[in-house]
Amino acid sequence: MIIILLAVFMTGCASNNQYYAEENSWKVSPLFVSGPYTMIGKEGRVGFIYNDTEVNRFYPGKQQKYIWHFWGSDPQESQALQGKELKITAVSKATGQRLELMKTKVQRTGTYYAQSEIWDNEPIVRVPSLMSLPTPGLWRLDAFIGEQLFGSVVVRVHERA
Repeated sequence: MIIILLAVFMTGCASNNQYYAEENSWKVSPLFVSGPYTMIGKEGRVGFIYNDTEVNRFYPGKQQKYIWHFWGSDPQESQALQGKELKITAVSKATGQRLELMKTKVQRTGTYYAQSEIWDNEPIVRVPSLMSLPTPGLWRLDAFIGEQLFGSVVVRVHERA
């Protein structure tokens, strides 16, 4: 009986650790398309509008607006996120420096953009942000909703030419 309980416990830990290990990867997150927008992150889970062009790249100290998107498994799960605290933190791969980039309540759901191809019944929550990272290199942006890690996005902060 103890062996069975231990096996069940280890299986649960392994799946949680696998998700956590995936979130702690230091590969730049992939770009993907959602509706009319190119985003960076994990498709179907977490990301923000970003297409790695000169205009919206991260550069040291450059503050810019990014619209975060969080996908629930269905519209009801996404609606349940509304009113919860959202905290975005960043950690530098090179130095281990940790920053809190923003803290707010999840308040925006449904269609955020006029004439958007993203409809109100999709399981998406959108939150605007202003973000700036201080030094070049890889940074992992961790999104916590409530006290739970919802997902992570790894970005490169480019050096100025």
